[in-house]
Amino acid sequence: MNEMSARLPEGRRGQLVALAVLLVTLGVLWVAVASPLLDWYAERADRLAERRQVLAHMTQIAGALPTLRQEARKEVSGAPPATALLSGTTDAIAGAGLQGAVQDMVTAAGATLVSSEALPGEQQGGFRRIGLRVAVNGDWPELVAILRAVEESPLRLLVDDLELHATAQIEKTGTAPIAANFVVRGFRSGTETQPSEAPR
Repeated sequence: MNEMSARLPEGRRGQLVALAVLLVTLGVLWVAVASPLLDWYAERADRLAERRQVLAHMTQIAGALPTLRQEARKEVSGAPPATALLSGTTDAIAGAGLQGAVQDMVTAAGATLVSSEALPGEQQGGFRRIGLRVAVNGDWPELVAILRAVEESPLRLLVDDLELHATAQIEKTGTAPIAANFVVRGFRSGTETQPSEAPR
């Protein structure tokens, strides 16, 4: 024991050796124990964060389910809201309302309504499809404004059979107006009742 003690350095050198041994021991403990524990903790923290994100996403989906179910029921039923339908208990009344709405759109756009013709109504489920064939003269921005007005109308209106033709007449602006022919279709609820025959 005395021989071993005699071999150990003393003084400043001994302190440095002891410090080096301590650092090596701490390094071994870090590699063997602390580092794996920290890695395990970081992995657990990542998994917990992922689970929290999934939970937040699922909570958001669950909160949106009532709205999604309501929209799905509307799509399945196919029934437009009442404000999107033409008013009137007959095709003639609904067609007159559609004609007035189209006339207002054409006037607001600055174009000219050349003619309008009511088309026979068609039964589609519990609704009647009302059509109006119109002929309009105007320049390109005016025609675009009319089509945009039809699309943005609170009524559920559709444009069909659109035909455009350049006219030979030159306006004061140096441009030739465009003749547009198209069909505007809307819907009203109910069926078209046929008049009963008079008794003989």
